[in-house]
Amino acid sequence: MKSKKELRSILEYDFESVEKDSNRWIENAREFSKVAEMIYAINEDSPPYPFYYNAGIATELYLKGTILNQNGKLVKQHHLVKLAEDANLTLTSDQVSLLEILSETVIWFGRYPTPRNSEVWDKFHDEIYEKHKIRETNGNTHVVRANLNTFPTIENCKKIWDACETEIKNA
Repeated sequence: MKSKKELRSILEYDFESVEKDSNRWIENAREFSKVAEMIYAINEDSPPYPFYYNAGIATELYLKGTILNQNGKLVKQHHLVKLAEDANLTLTSDQVSLLEILSETVIWFGRYPTPRNSEVWDKFHDEIYEKHKIRETNGNTHVVRANLNTFPTIENCKKIWDACETEIKNA
């Protein structure tokens, strides 16, 4: 009699098979992107952290699925700019900024009130998050608003997801 593990292996539902199956990664990406879209639609003007987190996870899954589809190798890390490079995506500087904030969202910003230490906190607010702000002064009036070209909006995320879909089709 075969063990449960042997049966899973025969059905190609063992750890190694599932881990290397780009279609599973891409399908999970599509599911998380749908959830991100639903959350965004509820509160389009000020998306909540669950949107950022689901968009970040969808993006990570898309990028890892794209890389797996291209070369069969799973990259085990959360830095989305590096994953996009590994997936051979051509990105604008705005998209790089978007991936930087989504990386931090996946790692901590979308899940916890603080990262693991103050250095990460300071780098996030002083460098990464600052790229997504437009500061304007008119006389004594100071205004800070989101840079809609780099901020995690559904439109900006979809551009990267669509680029992954294109790469997947062309691989």
